[in-house]
Amino acid sequence: RLLVYSGFFATKKLDETSETQEGYVLTASSKLLLKSEIPNLSPFVRALVDPVMVIPWQCLGDWFLGNEATSFETVYGAPMWEYCDQNPRYNKAFNEAMSSDSEMTSLVVKDCREIFEELDSLVDVGGGTGVMAKTILGAFPRIKCTVLDLLHVVANMPEIENLKYVGGDMFQSIPPADAFLFKMIMHDWSDEYCVKMLKRCREAIFNINELFKAQAHIYKHAFGYANSMALNCAIQFGIPDIIHNHKKPITLPELLSALKLPSSKSTGIYRLMCLLVHSRFFATVKIDENSDTEGYILTTPSRFLLESEISIVTLC
Repeated sequence: RLLVYSGFFATKKLDETSETQEGYVLTASSKLLLKSEIPNLSPFVRALVDPVMVIPWQCLGDWFLGNEATSFETVYGAPMWEYCDQNPRYNKAFNEAMSSDSEMTSLVVKDCREIFEELDSLVDVGGGTGVMAKTILGAFPRIKCTVLDLLHVVANMPEIENLKYVGGDMFQSIPPADAFLFKMIMHDWSDEYCVKMLKRCREAIFNINELFKAQAHIYKHAFGYANSMALNCAIQFGIPDIIHNHKKPITLPELLSALKLPSSKSTGIYRLMCLLVHSRFFATVKIDENSDTEGYILTTPSRFLLESEISIVTLC
């Protein structure tokens, strides 16, 4: 019932004469989870809901109170890429997840001739096991593709014609090419590190429909626990009550001050509040008519989280 409600399966009458008997059928989303088909996003979903990825979300509050760069480091004592290097099981699961996501591009690459036909060379930055590069080569075999990733990812990958693997650090050096591909890379890093990546590209460059709705649907549910963990963190810190007691829209610096968190956590709080605003637990309004500065206010759902009122906090 839950999966039918979520749109991953549907129900259908077994035959026209039956009024009560129903059976389950696939939807566009669940068809993308068939292990016998390509593309198959099952590995992507499994990696995202693996305890290795879920547990750090449960520790958001501990991370805000600590000095680690990410909640992943709070839990495991090392950045994710170092953790994968030392944990073959999850490293394999993560690489399979990225590969399965890259298979989606096989549906559209051939239709993007205007993007690729002028290229002689391309570097897939953080390209994992090379599924994306192979997909591009399948449609445009003359392009010389290079996959750049950490050494433990590409160490044993076999090279084929017009495809080679380079082990290295994308923040230090990127091989030269006509174009650089970043697929699901920059969201993992801060603005500062993204600028570093782009600078390495500038130094290296030679010359200055329904299926995807289904893919988005899968991603929405695979990342679904992020909303509940963010809400749990907001309750842990009493953010609804802080906003309520402020008596007016509260700005990000004011919220950070009320939480007594170091300024180094401002980006984390900003992203947390963005997620909760998107989820409609809070809203933003201009502080006054003459200012572009925005502050956070409560919504109807977040008013049910006030400790001073009849509340459902304990259920969360």
